[in-house]
Amino acid sequence: KKYFAYNEATDTFTCPQRKILPYKSDYTTKRGQFLKMYYSFKACHHCPVGQQCKGNAEKRVITATAFDPSLTDE
Repeated sequence: KKYFAYNEATDTFTCPQRKILPYKSDYTTKRGQFLKMYYSFKACHHCPVGQQCKGNAEKRVITATAFDPSLTDE
């Protein structure tokens, strides 16, 4: 996640390959923590470094809380 840049104006993350991961949904953990989820199947599907980033998953998912420093500073 530290390699992804947050854009407050568009509420998106941009990966090192300049692919945009938009906000997709909210999620509440079993402990009651509220998370925002950012991902894109399309952006990750043909990425040349996808294996390094997402492993065997279909997509890279970034999660953030309202108190996450990446959501307050670019």
